[in-house]
Formats: sequence, structure tokens, C-alpha cells
Amino acid sequence: MNKLFAILFCLFFTLSILLISYQLILATTTTTTPQQQTLDWLATNNTLPLNYTTSEFHHLQDVQKVMNKVDFITIISILASLTLGFYFYQHKRLTLNLWYASLTSSFILLSITILLFTSFDPIFTLFHKIFFSQGNWQFSADSLIIQTFPIEFFIRIGIKTFGIALGCCIVLGIKIYYHRRKYTKPNPGLY
Repeated sequence: MNKLFAILFCLFFTLSILLISYQLILATTTTTTPQQQTLDWLATNNTLPLNYTTSEFHHLQDVQKVMNKVDFITIISILASLTLGFYFYQHKRLTLNLWYASLTSSFILLSITILLFTSFDPIFTLFHKIFFSQGNWQFSADSLIIQTFPIEFFIRIGIKTFGIALGCCIVLGIKIYYHRRKYTKPNPGLY
């Protein structure tokens, strides 16, 4: 059971760090006025002042649904991480499991980051085929939605999100490593 909880903790921890980084980057990224108006609409569903076509608007509605699911998954992953963290704290295994989680997260996030740098376009296409399977996600280069959100916008968000998440995991791993070395007594039976 402890092994299952440790695996779940590593996975939920990775997801939490990644999604918190995404939320943070999305909230703090400098945007153009049309981008900000669209992002505000996605978050609040108030009036959308831009003249998107019907198909662009339908795609934005689908994006809004995905973003709402991401918000929900963020909350669930944080709660699961905290719950499992509390379980490990009670069993005096929190530091060790945070160490494993930081290593696992660093490996997963580094692997995904390398994939994004080497294959962004195919991954972007796959993402859209999975989450927008009805096919309303491809628009001409001169469409308002592409002019508002060019591919560079998503590349910048992706790099920042994965960079922050990976950086946090590496810093946590280093911090725990030195903490454990400082406060863990050597086992005389090992020598």
C-alpha cells in the first residue's frame, strides 16, 4: 500500500507542480489587448468584444471547457498531493517521498520539455486532435484567432510553464538532498 501511495504521490505532485506553473504563467504573462480580452472571456464568460467568426467562437467555447477541466484537475491534484503528503508526514516518510517526487517530476518534466523543444508542432497537433476531436481547431493564418494567438504565444507559455515547474522540482530535490545529508545520521551497520 505504501508503494502505491508513493507512486500516486509522485504523479499527483508532478501534475500539481505543472498545473500550478501553468496557472501562474497564464496569469502573469504579458498579453496584447485582444489576447487579454479573450482570456478574460475564457475565465469569466462575460461579453467577448472581438469579432470572432462562428467557428472561431465555437473553438473558444471548447477551449473554455478544457480550461475549466484543467482548473478542476489542478484542485484535485493539489488536494491529492496534500492528502498523501499528510499521510507520509504521519508515517515519518514525507521527506523521503518528497525526494522521490522531486526526482520523478524532474525526470518527467525534463523529458516532456525535450520533446516540446524537438517536436513542438506534432505535439501541438496531437494535443488539439485529442482535446478538440470535432476538428474545429484549424484556422487560416489570416484568421482573427490565429492573429490573436499565434503559435509563438503557445510556445512561450509552454517554455515558461515547463521551465518554472522543472526549476521548482530541481530546487526542491537539491534542498531535500542537502537536508537529508545534514540531518540523517549515518547507519553504523552500513560500514
